[in-house]
Order: sequence, then C-alpha cells, then structure tokens
Amino acid sequence: MIKVVWVARLRADRPREEMRAYWTETHGPLGLKVDSMRSYVQNHVVGAIGAQGESTADVAFDGYSVHEYDDRAAFEAALASQEFADIGEDGANVFEMDSMDGMSGVLEERVMRDGPRSPYKVVWFARFREGMPREEAVAHWRDVHAPIALPRRASTATCRTSRWRRWTSRGSPTSCRRSTGSPSAGTPTATPTCARRSPRRGTSSPPTASRSCGWTRSRA
Repeated sequence: MIKVVWVARLRADRPREEMRAYWTETHGPLGLKVDSMRSYVQNHVVGAIGAQGESTADVAFDGYSVHEYDDRAAFEAALASQEFADIGEDGANVFEMDSMDGMSGVLEERVMRDGPRSPYKVVWFARFREGMPREEAVAHWRDVHAPIALPRRASTATCRTSRWRRWTSRGSPTSCRRSTGSPSAGTPTATPTCARRSPRRGTSSPPTASRSCGWTRSRA
C-alpha cells in the first residue's frame, strides 16, 4: 500500500470557515472521482498543541489530506488521470498553493498502537535532527522514542539496576517515579526511574508496588 500526504494552508484572503467548507464540499468530492484512490481523509486544524496541551498559538498549516493506494502503480495511474488534474486545477480556489512546497510526500506507516478511530486527533510534523544519519534517526524514533508513549507491563519494564531487571523479568511489580522524583499519573516520561523500597523482613523478594514502570501512579 502507498500512502501520501498533502499539507497546506487555506487561502488567507477568504474567511477560514468558508474555505474549510469549500475544501470538504467542493474540492474533496473531486478526489472521490479518482478510481485508484483507495482512501481519502481530510484533516482540518482546529487548534494548536503546546507543551501543556491545547493552546492559542498559530499553526503553520491549516490541514492535510491523506490518500492511500494499493501500490505505486495505482498512485502513478492516479497522477496521470484527468480526475487528478482537475484536483490540481481547483487547488488554487481553496489553498495557498506554495504552502505545499516541501510539505507533501510519500509515507511509510509504522503503527505503534492501533485502535478504533476517535473524534479527537492530534498530529506532530517534525524533521529529524540535523547531522543525524536518517536510518539512525528512523531507528531511534521507532525503537526508543515511540515506546515511551506506550505503557509497559512489569514483565517487560526495564529499570536502571541489574537487580530490578531480574525482578521485573520474573513478572514482579515495581514502583516507578518520574525522573523528577515525584509520583506521576497519566504523564509520559522519557526516563522513568524505579523507586526501590526496603524488602519486607524475612524475604528476599522485592517490595510490592501498585503499578508497572512508565507513568502510572505509585503508592511508594
């Protein structure tokens, strides 16, 4: 499957809501005429995301469309069709066309967590760090950065000492705190640390804690 994305700004000389309606009701149906287009989803920006959640800051784009095709041949057939040419011709009626320069591309989707569609969606567009080899950046994003957002069970949690690794590998629960040292509930943390309490008298097993490593609340 081939997935492509088109990121754009709406025309600035027309009312925003008018342009959003045009995109959905007039421009969008043109894409539905492309036979080889398997899926077409518009994503309209309704707010900015800051460090603490939604914010009133400006966003550099007004939305993006995602198209899916069975394969590259189907995508190339779509690009060569009159129906796709009609989409491009109508684009200037709704978009600032130069806003798409360097902001559209073919995607490789890597699903870290799948689930039912939700009415609330957020997106982050980013460039890899300058000077970092692309394949190294891709591997870090997939294997190191992305798992931070996924709750981990105690049996697979990785803590900072070999003793805690042995305990967690046996499936025993651990007590975790954020790197700041305070308990956290529902807050992702890139560097969880394990808060060890003294074992109960007469046993060599680790203390019982409330939840697994990650960003869940601890009673420690």
